[in-house]
Amino acid sequence: MEFPSVGGPSPDIPVSASGEAVRLYRKHMSFVEPSEPQALAWVAASGLEGVEKLTARLFLQPAEKQPKNVEAFERNAWTRELGYEGGAPQGRFAAPARYTVRLHFAEALGAEPGERVFDVFIQGEKKLDDFDVAAAAGGAGRAIVREFAGVAVLDDLSVEFRPRRGSRPPIVSGLEIQKEEL
Repeated sequence: MEFPSVGGPSPDIPVSASGEAVRLYRKHMSFVEPSEPQALAWVAASGLEGVEKLTARLFLQPAEKQPKNVEAFERNAWTRELGYEGGAPQGRFAAPARYTVRLHFAEALGAEPGERVFDVFIQGEKKLDDFDVAAAAGGAGRAIVREFAGVAVLDDLSVEFRPRRGSRPPIVSGLEIQKEEL
C-alpha cells in the first residue's frame, strides 16, 4: 500500500496524516541515496514534513461498486491533499494482531544533523527518542529505515511524531506495514 497512491493500483486502506502544517513533498529518486540495503530511494524521495500523526485502519473497506481498477492513483497522483475520502473506517480484530512496522526516512529538505530532531511513538509507546534523520543516515539525501516488530493492532495503527523544542518539523517518507502471522 502506498499513501497517497501515485505509483499505480493499491488497495484503498484508510490512512490519514494530521498535523498543524503538514506539507507533502516529492523529489526525484536520484536525489536520495540508500544508506542501507532495505532503504528504498523511490520511497525516501517523497514524504511529509510537519506530520504529527499517521493513522491506518488495516482492513479493506466495503465498497459500493467493484472497480476494475483501484481508483486511488487517479484520485491522488495530481494533488497535494491528504486524507481518506471514504466513510468512517470499519473493521477490528477480535484480538490484537501483530505487525512489523517499518518507517522510511530521508532528509530530503536540506536539514543538517541536529536541525530536525523528534521522537516517534507507535501505538502510544516511544520507539525512537531524539531521532535525527540526517545524523542517523550519515547526512542529508540518504535513506534510512527503522523497523519495529511485534506491534499489536486491534483496529487503528497509530504513529506519532513529536519534535524537540526549537527543532524543524518531523519528516517521514514511508510507512510499511507487514502482518507477522497470516
